[in-house]
Amino acid sequence: MRTTQLLGLFAAALIAGAPAAFAGDTVKVPGAVHFDESAAITDPTSSDLDSMVVGHITSTKSDCLPNRKVVVLGHYQTESGFKPYDIARSGQRGGFSGVGAGTHHGHLLDHVKLVLKPKAIGPRGNRKTCEGDALTVAVLE
Repeated sequence: MRTTQLLGLFAAALIAGAPAAFAGDTVKVPGAVHFDESAAITDPTSSDLDSMVVGHITSTKSDCLPNRKVVVLGHYQTESGFKPYDIARSGQRGGFSGVGAGTHHGHLLDHVKLVLKPKAIGPRGNRKTCEGDALTVAVLE
């Protein structure tokens, strides 16, 4: 009986303390993804690699800039929805570029969506999360 009571008290203490233990565990570090330019590649190695998108990431913490995953999606004139274009990784200072198709079934690329994925940084006891972001812009080639 005494063991059951102790287990019950222990479980109640864990449940009562759980919200306090998990609240505020992760510090969010703001950041943003930016579009710089797009261009046609004059001598492509493949017909579906004839366009390039260039951008950069900004953040309040420099550790949030390198090796960030940026998903680049393309929208083509008169087609519905966005299609996969490229997955880019940012460099040491936050710059990235993606290479993909400038046309899809004869339709020109007219918009790109840049999706910056979140990233965890810091040691296990002091984790921070570099926040993600998304941006959709018109491109003119």
